[in-house]
Amino acid sequence: MLELEQVRLERAGRTVLADVEVSLEPGAMICLCGPNGAGKSSLIEVCAGDLVPSRGSVRLQGKVPGDLDAAELAWRRAVLSQNPALLHPFSVADVVALGHPTTAAEARAATLAELGAAELLPRTYTELSGGERRLVQLARVLLQGERAAARDIQPWLLLDEPVTQLDLARVQRVMQALQSRAERGWGILTVMHDLELASRHADRMLILARGRLLADGPPELALTPEILARGWHVNARTELETPGPGVRVRVSPVSAGPDAVD
Repeated sequence: MLELEQVRLERAGRTVLADVEVSLEPGAMICLCGPNGAGKSSLIEVCAGDLVPSRGSVRLQGKVPGDLDAAELAWRRAVLSQNPALLHPFSVADVVALGHPTTAAEARAATLAELGAAELLPRTYTELSGGERRLVQLARVLLQGERAAARDIQPWLLLDEPVTQLDLARVQRVMQALQSRAERGWGILTVMHDLELASRHADRMLILARGRLLADGPPELALTPEILARGWHVNARTELETPGPGVRVRVSPVSAGPDAVD
């Protein structure tokens, strides 16, 4: 379980997260969506134990992340941040192996191949494009999860925009890889901006705006015209895709404006 109880986060006098309360179970694809500046990245960092909430509590598999050392945290969760900082010219193979240092070369190659990126293995990380670096970092995260799973630990993957900068084919590869881990009992919490893509793959969607949780449920209940108006300040209509799964979102050319909704 990943549990947040009345989590509040304040930074530089600004409320980033306001009394977020949610209980997340592993074995599901959970997509965290919201407008820019909603607090999504901060929520991921709080869940990972990289940020300590100003008030409230977080429990990851029954433990407070801040009470665990780095090694214990690494067994329980793997994190893909929005902008991983890695400037040294490591080989791609070495970066992937950071997730599981003792893994065989074949496993590194297989994980990259699963993401449609096998050809990156012999290259240098700093020479890659932004999207290619994203795939390498995601392969690292997947191997870290496999390391935990090999010890019968259900890992949590905490992912901040895993498909940003990726082409269409690789987006599908990534989403399939994440779904397969969820089906194996892993916890998947991932930030997504593409609402329709998220709705096709999510078992559960969390909608965050101005630090507050506006919706929590299956895509057809989380993506409604009312929620879109409150969160994104747009006039929109939604409809279930046929055949499903998925929710189509159609935004009117004229937005509601920031002061038009509560």
